[in-house]
Amino acid sequence: MCALRFETAFNAPRATQTARFFTTPMGKRLEKAELKALREQLGGCAGARALVLTAGMDERLADALPVARRHIVRLSAAEDLLPSRHRAISSGAITVADPANLPYENDAFDVVVAIHGLDLADRPQQALRELSRVLAPGGRLLMTGFNPLSLWGLRRLLTPRQAPWNAHFLGPRRVLDWLSVLDFSRGDVTFVHCRPPEPWGLALWDRPALQSFRSVLQPPLGAAWILKVRHAPTLALRDSLPFAYRQAPAPGRTSAARNAGQVLRFPGNDDRAH
Repeated sequence: MCALRFETAFNAPRATQTARFFTTPMGKRLEKAELKALREQLGGCAGARALVLTAGMDERLADALPVARRHIVRLSAAEDLLPSRHRAISSGAITVADPANLPYENDAFDVVVAIHGLDLADRPQQALRELSRVLAPGGRLLMTGFNPLSLWGLRRLLTPRQAPWNAHFLGPRRVLDWLSVLDFSRGDVTFVHCRPPEPWGLALWDRPALQSFRSVLQPPLGAAWILKVRHAPTLALRDSLPFAYRQAPAPGRTSAARNAGQVLRFPGNDDRAH
Protein backbone atom coordinates (compact mmCIF):
# COMPACT_ATOMS: atom_id res chain seq x y z
CA MET A 1 0.00 0.00 0.00
CA CYS A 2 1.32 3.47 -0.88
CA ALA A 3 2.12 5.93 1.85
CA LEU A 4 -0.13 8.99 2.21
CA ARG A 5 1.68 12.25 2.85
CA PHE A 6 0.32 15.67 3.81
CA GLU A 7 2.76 18.21 2.43
CA THR A 8 0.74 21.39 2.84
CA ALA A 9 -2.14 22.50 5.01
CA PHE A 10 -4.88 22.69 2.41
CA ASN A 11 -8.34 23.41 3.80
CA ALA A 12 -10.42 22.45 0.79
CA PRO A 13 -14.04 21.63 1.63
CA ARG A 14 -14.93 22.36 -2.00
CA ALA A 15 -12.44 19.71 -3.13
CA THR A 16 -13.97 17.17 -0.74
CA GLN A 17 -17.48 17.98 -1.96
CA THR A 18 -16.35 17.58 -5.56
CA ALA A 19 -14.68 14.25 -4.75
CA ARG A 20 -17.98 13.07 -3.29
CA PHE A 21 -19.71 14.19 -6.48
CA PHE A 22 -17.43 11.83 -8.43
CA THR A 23 -18.85 8.93 -6.38
CA THR A 24 -22.36 9.60 -7.75
CA PRO A 25 -23.60 8.01 -11.00
CA MET A 26 -23.43 11.36 -12.80
CA GLY A 27 -19.91 12.01 -11.55
CA LYS A 28 -18.72 8.51 -12.45
CA ARG A 29 -19.97 8.91 -16.02
CA LEU A 30 -18.18 12.23 -16.40
CA GLU A 31 -14.92 10.90 -14.93
CA LYS A 32 -15.06 7.83 -17.17
CA ALA A 33 -15.45 10.02 -20.28
CA GLU A 34 -12.59 12.29 -19.19
CA LEU A 35 -10.19 9.44 -18.46
CA LYS A 36 -10.99 7.79 -21.78
CA ALA A 37 -10.18 11.03 -23.62
CA LEU A 38 -7.00 11.53 -21.58
CA ARG A 39 -5.75 8.04 -22.44
CA GLU A 40 -6.18 8.88 -26.11
CA GLN A 41 -3.98 11.95 -25.60
CA LEU A 42 -1.02 10.14 -24.05
CA GLY A 43 0.93 9.97 -27.30
CA GLY A 44 4.29 11.72 -26.88
CA CYS A 45 3.98 11.79 -23.09
CA ALA A 46 6.95 9.57 -22.32
CA GLY A 47 9.63 10.46 -19.79
CA ALA A 48 11.21 9.58 -16.48
CA ARG A 49 8.66 11.00 -14.02
CA ALA A 50 4.99 11.94 -14.17
CA LEU A 51 2.63 13.77 -11.83
CA VAL A 52 -1.11 13.15 -11.72
CA LEU A 53 -3.05 15.78 -9.78
CA THR A 54 -6.66 14.73 -9.48
CA ALA A 55 -9.90 15.89 -7.92
CA GLY A 56 -11.63 12.64 -8.86
CA MET A 57 -11.75 9.11 -7.50
CA ASP A 58 -10.09 7.06 -10.26
CA GLU A 59 -6.28 7.29 -10.16
CA ARG A 60 -5.58 4.43 -12.58
CA LEU A 61 -4.66 6.83 -15.38
CA ALA A 62 -1.20 6.89 -13.79
CA ASP A 63 -0.75 3.23 -14.75
CA ALA A 64 -1.19 4.11 -18.43
CA LEU A 65 1.52 6.78 -18.47
CA PRO A 66 4.68 5.58 -20.28
CA VAL A 67 7.09 6.80 -17.61
CA ALA A 68 9.39 5.20 -15.06
CA ARG A 69 8.03 6.83 -11.90
CA ARG A 70 4.56 8.16 -11.09
CA HIS A 71 3.43 10.53 -8.35
CA ILE A 72 -0.17 11.27 -7.39
CA VAL A 73 -1.51 14.40 -5.70
CA ARG A 74 -5.02 14.31 -4.27
CA LEU A 75 -6.97 17.45 -3.53
CA SER A 76 -9.10 15.82 -0.84
CA ALA A 77 -8.00 13.78 2.17
CA ALA A 78 -11.48 12.77 3.37
CA GLU A 79 -11.15 9.34 5.00
CA ASP A 80 -14.72 8.29 4.20
CA LEU A 81 -13.84 8.45 0.48
CA LEU A 82 -10.91 6.01 0.69
CA PRO A 83 -12.99 2.84 0.07
CA SER A 84 -14.42 4.40 -3.11
CA ARG A 85 -11.07 5.30 -4.68
CA HIS A 86 -9.61 3.31 -7.56
CA ARG A 87 -5.91 3.41 -6.82
CA ALA A 88 -3.07 3.13 -9.28
CA ILE A 89 -0.90 0.08 -8.74
CA SER A 90 2.30 1.67 -10.04
CA SER A 91 2.41 4.97 -8.17
CA GLY A 92 4.77 6.03 -5.43
CA ALA A 93 3.76 7.99 -2.37
CA ILE A 94 0.36 9.69 -2.58
CA THR A 95 0.39 13.33 -1.53
CA VAL A 96 -2.44 15.60 -0.41
CA ALA A 97 -1.49 19.14 -1.40
CA ASP A 98 -2.72 22.55 -2.44
CA PRO A 99 -2.49 22.80 -6.25
CA ALA A 100 -1.13 26.32 -5.84
CA ASN A 101 1.72 25.13 -3.57
CA LEU A 102 3.13 21.84 -4.84
CA PRO A 103 5.89 20.19 -2.75
CA TYR A 104 8.23 19.42 -5.67
CA GLU A 105 11.38 20.93 -7.10
CA ASN A 106 11.54 22.91 -10.33
CA ASP A 107 11.46 20.86 -13.55
CA ALA A 108 10.75 17.67 -11.58
CA PHE A 109 8.39 15.99 -14.07
CA ASP A 110 8.28 15.21 -17.78
CA VAL A 111 4.48 14.77 -17.79
CA VAL A 112 1.90 16.54 -15.62
CA VAL A 113 -1.81 15.68 -15.66
CA ALA A 114 -4.19 17.98 -13.75
CA ILE A 115 -7.78 16.74 -13.50
CA HIS A 116 -9.94 19.71 -12.46
CA GLY A 117 -7.01 21.15 -10.56
CA LEU A 118 -7.65 24.72 -11.74
CA ASP A 119 -11.39 24.38 -11.11
CA LEU A 120 -10.81 23.79 -7.40
CA ALA A 121 -7.75 25.93 -6.70
CA ASP A 122 -8.30 29.01 -4.58
CA ARG A 123 -6.07 30.89 -7.03
CA PRO A 124 -6.18 29.12 -10.41
CA GLN A 125 -3.54 31.38 -11.99
CA GLN A 126 -1.10 30.54 -9.19
CA ALA A 127 -1.94 26.85 -9.54
CA LEU A 128 -1.17 27.02 -13.25
CA ARG A 129 2.14 28.69 -12.46
CA GLU A 130 2.97 25.83 -10.09
CA LEU A 131 2.20 23.25 -12.78
CA SER A 132 4.54 25.14 -15.09
CA ARG A 133 7.25 25.30 -12.43
CA VAL A 134 7.36 21.56 -11.77
CA LEU A 135 7.16 20.64 -15.48
CA ALA A 136 10.51 20.28 -17.26
CA PRO A 137 11.17 22.10 -20.56
CA GLY A 138 9.75 20.04 -23.40
CA GLY A 139 7.35 18.25 -21.06
CA ARG A 140 3.67 17.68 -21.70
CA LEU A 141 0.82 19.17 -19.67
CA LEU A 142 -2.68 17.68 -19.84
CA MET A 143 -5.58 19.33 -18.04
CA THR A 144 -9.32 18.93 -17.68
CA GLY A 145 -11.90 21.50 -16.61
CA PHE A 146 -15.63 22.08 -16.48
CA ASN A 147 -16.94 23.78 -19.62
CA PRO A 148 -18.84 26.99 -18.78
CA LEU A 149 -20.39 27.16 -22.27
CA SER A 150 -22.40 23.98 -21.90
CA LEU A 151 -25.59 22.67 -20.35
CA TRP A 152 -23.52 22.01 -17.24
CA GLY A 153 -22.52 25.65 -17.15
CA LEU A 154 -26.19 26.60 -17.41
CA ARG A 155 -27.09 24.19 -14.62
CA ARG A 156 -24.48 25.90 -12.45
CA LEU A 157 -26.64 29.02 -12.24
CA LEU A 158 -29.28 27.18 -10.19
CA THR A 159 -27.08 25.99 -7.30
CA PRO A 160 -23.78 27.89 -7.47
CA ARG A 161 -22.79 26.92 -3.91
CA GLN A 162 -23.07 23.16 -4.34
CA ALA A 163 -20.45 20.83 -5.80
CA PRO A 164 -19.49 20.55 -8.56
CA TRP A 165 -21.27 23.75 -9.55
CA ASN A 166 -19.20 25.82 -7.11
CA ALA A 167 -16.03 25.11 -9.12
CA HIS A 168 -14.50 27.88 -11.21
CA PHE A 169 -15.71 26.58 -14.62
CA LEU A 170 -12.83 28.23 -16.49
CA GLY A 171 -13.12 28.29 -20.26
CA PRO A 172 -10.31 26.72 -22.33
CA ARG A 173 -9.70 29.96 -24.24
CA ARG A 174 -8.99 31.73 -20.98
CA VAL A 175 -6.62 28.97 -19.82
CA LEU A 176 -4.80 29.07 -23.18
CA ASP A 177 -4.37 32.79 -22.70
CA TRP A 178 -2.70 32.21 -19.33
CA LEU A 179 -0.53 29.44 -20.76
CA SER A 180 0.82 31.74 -23.46
CA VAL A 181 2.48 33.79 -20.72
CA LEU A 182 4.10 30.70 -19.21
CA ASP A 183 6.07 29.55 -22.27
CA PHE A 184 3.67 26.89 -23.50
CA SER A 185 3.06 26.09 -27.14
CA ARG A 186 -0.37 26.41 -28.64
CA GLY A 187 -2.54 23.55 -27.37
CA ASP A 188 -5.19 21.18 -28.62
CA VAL A 189 -8.63 21.34 -26.99
CA THR A 190 -11.13 18.47 -26.94
CA PHE A 191 -14.62 18.53 -25.48
CA VAL A 192 -16.09 15.40 -23.88
CA HIS A 193 -19.31 14.11 -22.34
CA CYS A 194 -21.95 15.94 -24.32
CA ARG A 195 -24.80 15.02 -22.00
CA PRO A 196 -27.11 17.21 -19.94
CA PRO A 197 -26.67 17.12 -16.17
CA GLU A 198 -29.07 14.74 -14.51
CA PRO A 199 -31.99 14.64 -14.42
CA TRP A 200 -32.33 17.11 -17.30
CA GLY A 201 -34.02 15.12 -20.06
CA LEU A 202 -31.67 12.15 -20.10
CA ALA A 203 -34.37 9.79 -21.37
CA LEU A 204 -35.04 12.11 -24.33
CA TRP A 205 -31.34 12.82 -24.91
CA ASP A 206 -30.46 9.13 -25.33
CA ARG A 207 -33.02 8.44 -28.01
CA PRO A 208 -31.49 7.13 -31.28
CA ALA A 209 -33.48 9.69 -33.27
CA LEU A 210 -31.37 12.46 -31.72
CA GLN A 211 -28.02 10.94 -32.69
CA SER A 212 -27.35 13.42 -35.51
CA PHE A 213 -28.40 16.30 -33.27
CA ARG A 214 -26.00 15.14 -30.55
CA SER A 215 -23.13 14.89 -33.03
CA VAL A 216 -23.61 18.56 -33.95
CA LEU A 217 -23.61 19.70 -30.33
CA GLN A 218 -20.74 17.48 -29.18
CA PRO A 219 -17.74 19.74 -29.94
CA PRO A 220 -18.83 22.97 -28.23
CA LEU A 221 -21.23 21.72 -25.56
CA GLY A 222 -19.30 18.95 -23.82
CA ALA A 223 -19.48 19.03 -20.04
CA ALA A 224 -15.68 19.15 -19.79
CA TRP A 225 -12.68 20.12 -21.90
CA ILE A 226 -9.32 18.37 -22.31
CA LEU A 227 -6.26 20.50 -23.05
CA LYS A 228 -2.82 19.21 -24.09
CA VAL A 229 0.15 21.57 -24.44
CA ARG A 230 3.95 21.35 -24.49
CA HIS A 231 6.23 23.32 -22.22
CA ALA A 232 8.45 25.10 -24.74
CA PRO A 233 10.35 27.98 -23.10
CA THR A 234 12.79 28.26 -26.01
CA LEU A 235 10.14 28.75 -28.68
CA ALA A 236 9.13 32.13 -30.01
CA LEU A 237 5.42 32.19 -29.23
CA ARG A 238 4.42 35.26 -31.19
CA ASP A 239 3.45 33.34 -34.32
CA SER A 240 1.76 30.49 -32.45
CA LEU A 241 -0.55 32.53 -30.23
CA PRO A 242 -4.17 31.62 -31.00
CA PHE A 243 -5.52 35.13 -30.38
CA ALA A 244 -4.38 38.31 -32.09
CA TYR A 245 -4.61 40.58 -29.06
CA ARG A 246 -1.89 38.73 -27.14
CA GLN A 247 1.59 40.06 -26.84
CA ALA A 248 4.55 37.74 -26.45
CA PRO A 249 6.57 38.29 -23.24
CA ALA A 250 10.01 39.81 -23.48
CA PRO A 251 12.76 37.20 -23.97
CA GLY A 252 13.76 35.65 -20.64
CA ARG A 253 11.17 37.56 -18.67
CA THR A 254 8.75 34.71 -18.04
CA SER A 255 11.36 32.12 -17.15
CA ALA A 256 13.12 34.53 -14.81
CA ALA A 257 9.88 35.32 -13.02
CA ARG A 258 9.06 31.65 -12.67
CA ASN A 259 12.48 30.79 -11.27
CA ALA A 260 12.24 33.66 -8.82
CA GLY A 261 8.95 32.25 -7.47
CA GLN A 262 6.92 35.32 -8.40
CA VAL A 263 3.23 35.25 -9.24
CA LEU A 264 2.93 36.29 -12.87
CA ARG A 265 0.36 38.88 -13.84
CA PHE A 266 -2.08 37.30 -16.24
CA PRO A 267 -4.71 39.08 -18.30
CA GLY A 268 -7.71 39.48 -16.01
CA ASN A 269 -5.85 38.24 -12.94
CA ASP A 270 -7.28 39.87 -9.83
CA ASP A 271 -5.17 37.79 -7.44
CA ARG A 272 -2.44 39.35 -5.41
CA ALA A 273 0.84 37.72 -4.46
CA HIS A 274 1.10 37.01 -0.77
